[in-house]
Amino acid sequence: MQPAVSVVVRVFNAERYLREAIDSVLAQSFADFELLAIDDGSSDGSRAILEAFGDPRIRILGQPNGGKIAAAARGLGEARGRYVAILDADDRAAPERLALQVAYLDAHPEIVLVGSALAVIDERGAPVGIRRYPQDDEALRKEITIYNPFGHSTLTYRRDAARAAGGYDPRYVIEDWDLSLRLMRVGRVANLPEVLADYRVRTALDAPLVKRVLRGTIAARALAHQTYGFPRSLRSLAVDAGQRALCLAPAALINWLCFKVFYRRA
Repeated sequence: MQPAVSVVVRVFNAERYLREAIDSVLAQSFADFELLAIDDGSSDGSRAILEAFGDPRIRILGQPNGGKIAAAARGLGEARGRYVAILDADDRAAPERLALQVAYLDAHPEIVLVGSALAVIDERGAPVGIRRYPQDDEALRKEITIYNPFGHSTLTYRRDAARAAGGYDPRYVIEDWDLSLRLMRVGRVANLPEVLADYRVRTALDAPLVKRVLRGTIAARALAHQTYGFPRSLRSLAVDAGQRALCLAPAALINWLCFKVFYRRA
C-alpha cells in the first residue's frame, strides 16, 4: 500500500546528528509515511545507524557519493507517497509537522508546495533564533526574487508536480530555490505559521562555503528573472549589488550578518 508521504533524508557522513533527525520523523503524530534515507556514499557510521533502527517504514537507498542534488533527485525518483517531505540529516521535525502539512495540502488542491517557520539551533542544539517567512502565495512571489522564502527542512510538495516540473537540476547550487521557482509556475505555494522544524546551523562557517552560497543566491535570483520570468524590482537589484559586494568581504563578517538579519528571536 502506498504511503501518503515520502520523507526524504539525504545522508552523507551524518552520524553526529542522524539519530535525532530519524527519531523526529518516527515520532510524527501522522503515521502514514515512508522514510527514504539516501545514503550518498557515507564513509562514517551513518549506514549502521540507519540499519539499527529496524523500522519497516525506513527504506535505505545507497549510492556512490554524488552530492546533495543527486541524493535529492534519487529521493524524488524513488518516492511512493503523493507528497514528498524534506528533512536534512542534521535537522529535526516537530511532531505535528506532517499532520499539519498533509491536512493543508489535502484541503488546498491548488497548493503544490508548503513550508513553515523554523527554529534555528546551533551545533549543540541550543536555540539561536526563529526564521519566519511570508505565508501567502502573493507575498511569496514577491519575495522569491529577493531570497529563498522557504526553509529547506520544512518543505513538503506534491510529488507529481515536482516530477512534472523537472525535479532537481544539478546545475544550480541552491537546488530547492530553483525547484520552488519552477513549482510556482504550475501552482500556488504557501508557508504555515507554525514552527515545524529545527534547522541546525554552524556558528562558524568556512569561507569557501560562505562565498559559494552567496554566489548561488545571486545565480538563483538571475534565474528567477531571466529564465522563469519573475519581475525584477529595485529591491532585487539592490540586494544583488549588496551580495556581490559581500562576496569581497571576510567570511566572518558575512556569517555575523546572517545571524543578525535572518535568525531573529520570535
